[in-house]
Amino acid sequence: MGWLSRPPALGPGIANSVIAYERGVRSIDGSLCALWAGAGNSSTEMLAAVFDRLGVDTGLDVAALMDAARRWCRAR
Repeated sequence: MGWLSRPPALGPGIANSVIAYERGVRSIDGSLCALWAGAGNSSTEMLAAVFDRLGVDTGLDVAALMDAARRWCRAR
């Protein structure tokens, strides 16, 4: 139990990723701007921002990811 069946504010992919992390998972899939993401996958930049806000050190530069996502999505 613990997996969400209805979307919270940031979507079920983010919520399920947080739950998975809390249960010991240390590798979580995402994609920039959620492009080419499979069912339930989340954007890397949002995952990084949420985990940063939760105090989890991901080793990712959230500001750089957000900037890259803005530039990439704008170019598409």
